[in-house]
Amino acid sequence: MPARNFQSPMTTAPVFALLLGLFSAAASAVTFTVTNTNSASTAGGCDADCSLHDAIVSANATTAADVIQFNIAGTGIKTITLDADGLPDITRPVTIDGYSQGNASANTAATGSNAVLNIALTRSNPNPMNDTLLHALTFTATATGSQVRGIAFVQLGSTNLAFISTQADNMQIDGNFFGLTAAGNADGGQAPNAAISAGASANNAAIGGSTAAARNLFAGVGKGIFLLGTNAIVRNNVFGYADNGSTVLALDDIGVQISGSGHQIGGTGASDGNVFANGDSSAVFIGNSDANTGNRILRNTFENHSRVAIDLQAVGDVPAMGDTPNDPNDADAGANHLQNYPEIVQATRSGTTTTVNARLDTTASRTYRIEVYSNDATHASGFGEGQRFVSAQDVTTDAQGVIDFTVLSNGNALLVGDFVSMTATDLTTNETSEFSFCATVQGTLFDNGFE
Repeated sequence: MPARNFQSPMTTAPVFALLLGLFSAAASAVTFTVTNTNSASTAGGCDADCSLHDAIVSANATTAADVIQFNIAGTGIKTITLDADGLPDITRPVTIDGYSQGNASANTAATGSNAVLNIALTRSNPNPMNDTLLHALTFTATATGSQVRGIAFVQLGSTNLAFISTQADNMQIDGNFFGLTAAGNADGGQAPNAAISAGASANNAAIGGSTAAARNLFAGVGKGIFLLGTNAIVRNNVFGYADNGSTVLALDDIGVQISGSGHQIGGTGASDGNVFANGDSSAVFIGNSDANTGNRILRNTFENHSRVAIDLQAVGDVPAMGDTPNDPNDADAGANHLQNYPEIVQATRSGTTTTVNARLDTTASRTYRIEVYSNDATHASGFGEGQRFVSAQDVTTDAQGVIDFTVLSNGNALLVGDFVSMTATDLTTNETSEFSFCATVQGTLFDNGFE
């Protein structure tokens, strides 16, 4: 019998351990620390004297998901002023953590933001119409899973595309200010076309989150967010207010514009809803394509927009914006398949209970989430808005696609004189309608005597 070439476990184990150690070392994440406010590269790369430019170049050179943190000497806000060349594209997964700078802290407030942001990115006196810098931060498709937190994006020229532009999947953007000063209490100046642009290959972005610390503020920009990919979740952000949650800092355009599918704006949780306010257009606009479908808009608040708060554009509407009439059995085409909204028949209050009777005429034999909102006044169009979320309930249409339903609201959420509005979301397709026409809550003639 020929001899076998046999190696014992005692011989092979050290070899495997060595190889495993080399692999682990190559894949280990590295933390790069920014120590100055230069926007350009400094001699020696990211050493003791490291700019944000240097840190990005160093992170791009590794294979791991690295971290860029800040430790710039001195107190207060540290501003990195971008030159015309800007920063390198980010091509590898990285977390850019502004909260690592001394004395910075994430938000803990239930409304607005008390976050302390001590890292700011800005462009000094940008040419409003001819600035050549396109973005403050650019993430390519290979930067999957990157995160940006704790940064104040102050100003860029108005022809710039976005503060953050990403083609990367699974981006997480939370705890930032867009278009405000780093103090959060004033407009930052010239603003780009959008605060965040998630491109066609950027899927599963998370912008904001259910915790107070994740909340982003958007003000003084054109569009807040432009979504072209799929399955983004945008929740618990504030659009159109300063950090105190009450001082108006308007948006010049749409809060969230969608040219994609499967996106979720808000959510069903108590902390998921966004605040959309003071916009010179719609809060949420979905463009005129049958491909822009499956987009849920849930439990947000909407007030003071120049156009209807939720705008679903019909195929062929260029650029017509405004309320879209319902159609029998919901057979029309366009954004979210132009999901029909409920039609409120009447709203009356007796004692401490408000009863709202409504009808939904849409696709047959499907279940819909009806969201109810109260308003101090109607929108100029008469449709919505949705100033305060009241309640939600599910209803199912019959074989003809119709359901007559009743909403009961106890307590003070819907009082006499309030204006009630509704949306409908198809739980099969995840498509949300525009707002219904508002109805005024009326008092009953006799309710324990004369009212």
